[in-house]
Amino acid sequence: MTSTFCKYHPLQAATWHCSRCCIVVCDDCIQPPADPDAAPTCLLCNQELSTLQQVAPVVPFWLQYTQFMRLPLSLLGIFLLVLLFAVPIFTPSTANIPIMFCMYVIAGFYGWHLLQQAATGILKDLSIDNLRQQSTKLAIQFAAFLAAIFVALDVLAVKMPTLAHSLNIALVLVLPAILMTVAIEKQISSVMQFSQLTLIISKLRFLYVPVVLASLLLLTITSAIT
Repeated sequence: MTSTFCKYHPLQAATWHCSRCCIVVCDDCIQPPADPDAAPTCLLCNQELSTLQQVAPVVPFWLQYTQFMRLPLSLLGIFLLVLLFAVPIFTPSTANIPIMFCMYVIAGFYGWHLLQQAATGILKDLSIDNLRQQSTKLAIQFAAFLAAIFVALDVLAVKMPTLAHSLNIALVLVLPAILMTVAIEKQISSVMQFSQLTLIISKLRFLYVPVVLASLLLLTITSAIT
């Protein structure tokens, strides 16, 4: 049986769950009630928390592989795939890099919110309204960060293919840990916290392998597009 760890303290086991915020927290992240018999409340939304014993476990999306891989075949997913394939074909060579960057930002923005939702066990596509409502500064920052990396690798692949290939392999290994670190810390600067990245990998151990395989699939798709 695996342990569930606090969203804000990855080294501490989670003991409480907030159904509104869809997070699990430890005893240090709760608001103690005035009444000793009452349940503690969430520091974010002030709603009463429930113990993890009362919450059905969330099955990781990589254990629901078939259902997760069907998400890009939704209406919005197909539209984005067609957009990513078609736009570079009709783009003038002088505007190739800016257009590539914009396409990667759109894909990264959509993928970030899709992973955030899948982490709660909800494996269904996002609507335009959901994307608009859930749009955050962090999502835009991370999408731009990811787009800059992909564009740089694409440009480097033309001039120094061997180095670009090596960096692609390195990106496959660390991208899942980067995603988790940013999701936990809620700030884009956390991508430079190397100690946090190694901590996540060491905690997940063999469970990190299927996540890396998903990252490899993502890079394979983006390489095919470009």
